[in-house]
Amino acid sequence: MAGSFLTRLLLPGAVPCGLGCRDTLRLEAALMLYGNDINQEITPLEAGIDIFVKLDTDDFIGRDALIKQKQEGFKEKAYRFYS
Repeated sequence: MAGSFLTRLLLPGAVPCGLGCRDTLRLEAALMLYGNDINQEITPLEAGIDIFVKLDTDDFIGRDALIKQKQEGFKEKAYRFYS
């Protein structure tokens, strides 16, 4: 029933929008969405957003783990389109 409803909306020329469009635009701009692209399991180094983490500043939660990961390396970045 949902498929027929969508089909009836698209026939007169309606254009899909909303979260799908948002996701397309944010991927093109390389913007991450917490819960989809990053979460508690992915470090900033793995996500390629280490530019936002200053390891040479004061102590913060997770700093030692990030320094260790940076020194030892990791298999691959979670998102290849970030550099």
